[in-house]
Amino acid sequence: MAEANSMETLNGFHKTIYGDELTDLVPEGVKLSKMIPFVKPNKKMGLDYRQPVNLQLEHGVSYLGSEGLNTQLNAAIAGATREASVKGCEMVLRGSLSFTAISRSINDAASYGRATKHVIKNLLISTYKKQEQMCFYGQSGIGQVESVSGTDIVIKAASFAPGIYAGGEGMKVSFYTALSGGFPHDDGVTISNVNIKTRTLTLSAAVSVAADDFIFEFGARGNESLGIESMLSETSANVFGIPTSDYSLWKGNVYDLYADGGESAGGAPLSFDHVSKSIADAVSKGLEGKLDLFVNPKTWSDLLSEQTALRQFDSRYDTKKYENGAMSIVFYSQNGMIEVHSSTYVKEGIAFGLDLSCFERVGSSDVTFKVPGSNDDFVIKLEGQHALEYRTYADVAVFCNAIGHNILITSISNS
Repeated sequence: MAEANSMETLNGFHKTIYGDELTDLVPEGVKLSKMIPFVKPNKKMGLDYRQPVNLQLEHGVSYLGSEGLNTQLNAAIAGATREASVKGCEMVLRGSLSFTAISRSINDAASYGRATKHVIKNLLISTYKKQEQMCFYGQSGIGQVESVSGTDIVIKAASFAPGIYAGGEGMKVSFYTALSGGFPHDDGVTISNVNIKTRTLTLSAAVSVAADDFIFEFGARGNESLGIESMLSETSANVFGIPTSDYSLWKGNVYDLYADGGESAGGAPLSFDHVSKSIADAVSKGLEGKLDLFVNPKTWSDLLSEQTALRQFDSRYDTKKYENGAMSIVFYSQNGMIEVHSSTYVKEGIAFGLDLSCFERVGSSDVTFKVPGSNDDFVIKLEGQHALEYRTYADVAVFCNAIGHNILITSISNS
């Protein structure tokens, strides 16, 4: 008779099927957090991740003319280097499998693998999805209300990212009158249906939500790390402990198609000309080399359709990715190469021009199935329930050591 499985053997099956390295299991749609490396533990310092950053150049140069005179040199004006500090923010996601499913496959590792595969895969997809939206939108919300009709909430087009809400039935959200401060209109209401095409969330009950309210996933506001949208749009408060108002190199570049691009107040489709113009301030602050431009799929479609001499299908960068209009567009501007990426996590009204060489994901733990600091079982018995539980854990924040190299493009109105 086959020996009955124990928690130890079930845990072993889990490791056999999925292994300890989860990098290869990141969904294809999750692009930003896959492209930003996670800092190794030996680079951390205490409770915070600390990184010296250059904020001001050296001055006090002496111009001595052509006469060769013995002239007093001007006093040195030292550059400024300050230490930026950031803490990871913890995120735990839970998934469960009933004992019935376990019982019916208890003596067959392959059957156990089939029974658990969909649970683990769904848990991983969900975890990486939450991390991606936090990297982009931590502390800035995942949408803004356009209108309310009974239990239906329509999200403003400019603030809608389809990847955040696809499969969002059952997700709890909260509505706030302001990004910080203000008060919640409804806190923790459940989404019962999502219509991606009309940008409509149907909620489980009528709410007192108003137009212009900001949407956060339940429990996220005040507990998530700073996202890139907030990082680049901040003009006065501290970012990683350093005031943006004191140093131009520590302030992101916001290019508004209306204010800076000469378009109408309603915005305009993003063009390669807009992108080239948006880069000027970042180049002035030291941007050199490749820039990665993350855009909404609708913006991607507009750029792909545009005929321009700036776009080049260069065989040196793998022509296959252009044959089917596929993965990325490469063109060139004053900084060098710009590679455009379509991402369902980018809101329709904005785009991100990022120097990824100055970004890191920091914290004590990337996404893992392990209990922090131990090798405890992946599988947990739930007290009082007829089920086992799986958990993913992460303690992470996105960090940038040269904020001035990066661009937030706004007022995009896709065709």
